[in-house]
Amino acid sequence: MGSSYYNRRREQYVRNIRVRNIKYTTNTVLTVAEKSAYLNYAHKIEEYAKNDSAKREEAFTKFKLTTRKDEPLRNKRVEDLLTALRDLCDPPDGRIVKRENARYNHALPVNTDIEIEKKNDRTFIRLDDFSKTRSIYVDGIFLKDIYSKWFEATNLNALHLINVSPFETSGSWKRFENGIQKCSKLEHLSLSYCNIKDISDEIFKALPTSIINLDLSGNDLTRISPLITRLSNLEIIVFSNNKNLGDDGFPWDGIPETCTMMYLDNVKLTKVPHTIRRLIKLEILQISGPWK
Repeated sequence: MGSSYYNRRREQYVRNIRVRNIKYTTNTVLTVAEKSAYLNYAHKIEEYAKNDSAKREEAFTKFKLTTRKDEPLRNKRVEDLLTALRDLCDPPDGRIVKRENARYNHALPVNTDIEIEKKNDRTFIRLDDFSKTRSIYVDGIFLKDIYSKWFEATNLNALHLINVSPFETSGSWKRFENGIQKCSKLEHLSLSYCNIKDISDEIFKALPTSIINLDLSGNDLTRISPLITRLSNLEIIVFSNNKNLGDDGFPWDGIPETCTMMYLDNVKLTKVPHTIRRLIKLEILQISGPWK
């Protein structure tokens, strides 16, 4: 649930789940009697509700399934379901978080998903094998350089560097360029609030065309390379809070036609060209600035 993206669009997330029944008998499959009872119960609910959501909720109180004696077993099934929903679903921001086994509460194999948010956490330096890593999420730690071993993750699907400064060391952009082009399965890239003043054409040329979601928000960018046009699968653009990103630095004509969402809050743009009409898949254009 959410693991494919993880969207590809936020609206596709299941945010509310209504569980009508939980099978909690010891049989591995539904018996004929159980199936009949559940179908009859569902029919009774819908017949009472007649497509009225309020009455549907009322119906669950009004009509009850026959209570069984094995309440502890049913409660265990409910507990397992809640644990699965809490621990196994991805959040709607594109990250893949650390998973746990729903029944035994054991961590799944290490290095699959790496999430670091504590300032003094140097976990990524201690790790040597990134071959199984699919997601890296680093937020707010002391990070002054790019860790080249990240890019040994040939199955890397998401790289999120947030509120860090990994490009302050000489040669860091080159290491990023050499590494990121190896990540042919990368779909989600965030370099947000990273004190970035410029991203060269060479970097945009190295970005994998598999990228779906590109977040460069919260930096000090004044231009976006026209080579963004080569990202032929790009759907979601987040460039908000680059307060000096103006009309001369924004490549409207280079935005890929696959784009469905574009977030440009708190930037210096003053106009949207008529050529934006070519973005026929664009559903959301959120933009704010010193409009004239």
